[in-house]
Amino acid sequence: MRVGGHRVSNRRHPKVSEAPRSPIGFESSHSTKASRQKKVKVPQMRRASRRTQSGSNMAYGHCLEPDWLPHVEVIIDVVSDGNCGYRCIASGLRLADVDGWRIVRRRMYDEIIGYEDLWREVLGSSFETVKNAVHYSREARGASFKEWLTLPDMGLLVSTAFNVILVNLSRGSASTFLPLRSTPPSSLHNRLIIVMANERNIHWVRCDCV
Repeated sequence: MRVGGHRVSNRRHPKVSEAPRSPIGFESSHSTKASRQKKVKVPQMRRASRRTQSGSNMAYGHCLEPDWLPHVEVIIDVVSDGNCGYRCIASGLRLADVDGWRIVRRRMYDEIIGYEDLWREVLGSSFETVKNAVHYSREARGASFKEWLTLPDMGLLVSTAFNVILVNLSRGSASTFLPLRSTPPSSLHNRLIIVMANERNIHWVRCDCV
């Protein structure tokens, strides 16, 4: 395949198992039955209800593209500890707020290492920076700015690792990222869409759209 004018190999590292191709926390039938939840093979995963999110705050509306604001039903704030971007992804995947960000980081790291040839071509000189950023998982302190989730650098990595559509509605930098390795769904209703926005390049929030 070609990405950005370059021929890209999707050969994965032989020692790393392939990440699941269905998004974490997403059922095409939108079922919440326990029998279906057990099919998600993520260690120590706990589902989060909407009530466990840190809060909903339309005051962040100023950081969104104005044309999209009428389509945003609610803006969900998360803990601001340097992991806010990963927490927004975890929130969109309906992972528990307490440890979901670690699961997101681990899956992104598995993806970038498992398909190293692909991501070296896609990320170019940013490969090592992105790899080191997502590998952080310490709990003693918040993540430094070098370990934050950044777009557009990590957009394709997120969408590919979780097989989702990632939409960035940040004012002045709106963009959409699609998975690099997946079969297009028959309907957008069969693909999870995660919408985020950034405030002043220091904090991420997640958006629920109508």
